[in-house]
Amino acid sequence: MKQQLKNTIKFFSSKFGLKTYNDILLAFIVASSALTTGAIIFFAKEIRGTIGSYFALGFSEGLFLIALGTLTLVWGVIIDYVQRRKLVLFASLEIAGILVFLTSLATNAIEYAIYRTLTGIFLAVIVPFLVSLVSDVHGAGERIVMFMALSMISTLGTALGYAFSLILKGFVDWRTTLRIIAIFQLIASGVAFLIKEPTRGETEKYVKKLRLIKKELVLRISRKDVLEVIRNKTNILLILQGFFGSLPWGAFSIFFVHAIAEKMQTDMLFVSLFIAISNASYLLAPRISQIFDLIRQRGQLDFLPISAGFLTLTYAALFQALININLPKINVTDIQSFFITLACSFVTSPEIFVFIIVSLIFPLISAQVGPIVNNIITDVNLPETRAFTRGLLTQIENIGRALGLIVCGLLIDKYNSFSRGLAIVSLSWFLSGIIWFFIVLTYRNDVEMIELRIIRKIRS
Repeated sequence: MKQQLKNTIKFFSSKFGLKTYNDILLAFIVASSALTTGAIIFFAKEIRGTIGSYFALGFSEGLFLIALGTLTLVWGVIIDYVQRRKLVLFASLEIAGILVFLTSLATNAIEYAIYRTLTGIFLAVIVPFLVSLVSDVHGAGERIVMFMALSMISTLGTALGYAFSLILKGFVDWRTTLRIIAIFQLIASGVAFLIKEPTRGETEKYVKKLRLIKKELVLRISRKDVLEVIRNKTNILLILQGFFGSLPWGAFSIFFVHAIAEKMQTDMLFVSLFIAISNASYLLAPRISQIFDLIRQRGQLDFLPISAGFLTLTYAALFQALININLPKINVTDIQSFFITLACSFVTSPEIFVFIIVSLIFPLISAQVGPIVNNIITDVNLPETRAFTRGLLTQIENIGRALGLIVCGLLIDKYNSFSRGLAIVSLSWFLSGIIWFFIVLTYRNDVEMIELRIIRKIRS
């Protein structure tokens, strides 16, 4: 039985691109931390009945996302400074689990908002921790597929939270569901202790060389390192592409379903289910990510930003086709009729054919860029500044998402069209794609300079 369990874990781990013991533990932590979001999405109506309004619910979740994004910068500095990173993760997840439990006890909008905001603050540790640890467990040429796998598992965790809530709904209310999820969160904090934490920079050849000379080498972020991160040309370009690349995503997450439902003049629930099914192509993403790891292994550095540029321009063009296509009306009252009509139209309607094919390809292509970004961050930054750099970029991306959401809302009001607003805001993806080609000019040089930078730091 024990061997059968090991074989099962090994099988599913390989399918998600998880290669090591640490990878499996990280996957469990990421999935557990995403369960709460799925549950809140499912129980939105019930929670609204408790706290008074959808505005209060939306405002609270907005504060949660702001805290989640903003505090990554602070956690990034802490993760880059301390040597026992998993203790920071343990403490943060432990507190987050307690806060999820307290959220289940909220009796009004203020309490709910406070607990959700605090939960976001402590869950914000996960992204900088992952970037720091993955880069120390996996060497150059292995990281992209791992970043992709963890991103996919986070999305899967939200879906599992939704499915878990669907199963429990007939037996318990939203409060009990959150308490059960809080237990998973607390278990995840215990799992953090099981992580076999490598020495910082362990996978880097230049660090190994230096440790032969200076055995007590301690890599820790300093004020000077922060300035180095900000001045690094590749980092500056990554921040620019991240800002313009994130502008449409905030609007996409809120308004895309509305735009398609508006075109088809059908129920939003039907469109949401179709989009969820089409996102199943996302499961193939790690297979494609392996190609980019192979490119990195071969030292073909220029091909990574070039590939990211072409990928961004491709999904930008695909989205324009998706949002501007004239779809036929599917005015039905039940979900079965919607999918039957959609399936029949796939053969008879060129517009529906294009819509379905593009809907399958778009998530597969757009998912590739984020892991490439994380890989480049680990390539051009010292091991002790990677978490901070990721936190800084996340901060800029969140500002972009918020600004994109505001601009898109204004455009929707002006043109009285969801599609028009999204089509205009998503043009910034083309600018993001162009910026990638400028990264080609700086990336290789910054990679080659990394060893010299760490030697200078040790001598100073």
